[in-house]
Amino acid sequence: MPTRPTGEFDFYGGVRPVFGNLSFDFGATYYYYGKETQLFFQGAPITPRETSYVEPYAKVAYNFDDKGSLGLAVYHAPNYLNSGAFGTYLSGTWSIALPNDFSFSGEIARYFFGRVDPFLGGINLPEYTYWNLGLTYSVQNTWKFDVRYHQTDLNQAQCQTLTTDPRGLVSGRSRWCGAAIVGTISFDTNWSSLKWPL
Repeated sequence: MPTRPTGEFDFYGGVRPVFGNLSFDFGATYYYYGKETQLFFQGAPITPRETSYVEPYAKVAYNFDDKGSLGLAVYHAPNYLNSGAFGTYLSGTWSIALPNDFSFSGEIARYFFGRVDPFLGGINLPEYTYWNLGLTYSVQNTWKFDVRYHQTDLNQAQCQTLTTDPRGLVSGRSRWCGAAIVGTISFDTNWSSLKWPL
């Protein structure tokens, strides 16, 4: 539900207890969208006035020493994008360690949604399956370079319902939910793990 904000700002916190090879992560993320503009189509609102929301989560992972890991996660937003609908994301992840600091990993997940507020049409948002596969290169578990293929089973009409893509308001179809290859660079801010020189 895009409202043309200046950007998305994610604030999160939690705890990460570890028991041997078993690790947990409990916390919450607050998604803040600054300077939003509510969108209308033919005089009716198609987005909330503001879409910032909070999403608690819980994760568990088992690490097979230097061989890889398996994980499960659940995220639950009681008021997804401030639309009145809940959003629950369930996922399973896996990772296989490869030589020379590479790893191959993936995720498969299901996103469940409730019914939006009446002023947004009172409809049930479409559920969908999401998955990804990717290759990651790590530098001392601090810098990570990742290339990943993402895909969903949403058709273009379902994508339009879920995203209210402004370019698809007339046709009722959106291409925003198609396949994509994404590259990312990340940095772990756990300073105790840093070793110099890199």
